[in-house]
Amino acid sequence: MENYDKELKTKLSNIENVLNVNDLLARNGCTDSIRKYYKLNKLAYSIFHSKKGFVHAGLSESDSFKDEDLLAQPKIIGKYIEENNAKEVLELAMGKGANSKYLAEKYPDVNFYGLDLENGQLDIGNFKNIQNLQVSYGDYHKLDSFPDEKFDIIYVIDALCHSDKKDIVAKEVYRVLKKGGVFIVIDGYSGRRVDELNKDELLAKQLNEKGMMLSSFEYIDDAVDKIKSAGFSLIENKDYSKNIIPSFERLEKIASKTIFKPKFLGRIVDKILPNEVTFNAVSAYLTPVLIRKGVFCYKLLVFKK
Repeated sequence: MENYDKELKTKLSNIENVLNVNDLLARNGCTDSIRKYYKLNKLAYSIFHSKKGFVHAGLSESDSFKDEDLLAQPKIIGKYIEENNAKEVLELAMGKGANSKYLAEKYPDVNFYGLDLENGQLDIGNFKNIQNLQVSYGDYHKLDSFPDEKFDIIYVIDALCHSDKKDIVAKEVYRVLKKGGVFIVIDGYSGRRVDELNKDELLAKQLNEKGMMLSSFEYIDDAVDKIKSAGFSLIENKDYSKNIIPSFERLEKIASKTIFKPKFLGRIVDKILPNEVTFNAVSAYLTPVLIRKGVFCYKLLVFKK
């Protein structure tokens, strides 16, 4: 743990040498800011992360990242589709739509639906030729376009973290799920409460959150309680924190080489690129050490109606 403390301190110093930390901490994670963040990072995600349109971190079984690791989350959803003989499936905050596209092609007899914010990453025209996938613009806090008890499965990957009103999302999901339906949440959380963190850990947590345009990574137990408050039972809770480290280590190396180690280059990059892009690199740079220190965790949570 002592080495991780030293690593974190060094990284915070490198960040402060290049970026205006106060500007980063002052970011407002409102819906318009989130929409802009994803729109401006659309190209960066394609170049540095996935040319197939996946936005989430991969789940690796080894110490090195492979492109197929990005299929781990949709494969988890597929397992639940098969086990529940699901016919109506909705993805919330679908990003570029790679998960729904993969699943719709794998399960042609299942009706898939997806939504994401307008003027963000989603391009509805990309899915017009997939007959069993209907895509629309919308906010997961308000699912008015769907009737009660329509879906067998609703899932969200690496996106519910953007909401500080998870109880409202859960109530909407509960309404449109069938009796016995499941709500699958794969996402990041705070692994320790704020009052358990030292000064460096707290600053790094806040920078990590703001880099991803979040209000905060909610403490895992509090997030679970908010979702359960809608009437759900938690039927699976699996920790994949170590499995996402290779994904972030790959991005960490890119961020280190281009922005944080050669600070003169980082300052040039910061002047050229929008803050939404350079600030996002902060999260890539900090996440591996925050996982190892238990400040950040990544979980599969499955709730049943």
